[in-house]
Amino acid sequence: MKHKVLYVLVLASLILAACGGAPANAPSVVHVGWAGSPDTLNPGLAILTEAYTIFELVYDSMYDLN
Repeated sequence: MKHKVLYVLVLASLILAACGGAPANAPSVVHVGWAGSPDTLNPGLAILTEAYTIFELVYDSMYDLN
């Protein structure tokens, strides 16, 4: 449930960012933030939930749970 809310918020922020009137030469950047910081960016060594949240946003999953 928490992941669906996160995905909806990210999608809504991308849509709102696309509606903005940025100059034509400005790069498109999406900033995602939360209160904690990850312990590592190495997927093999991560322990904290914040690191796994980054992995879900960056890497594709090998499987989907239904």
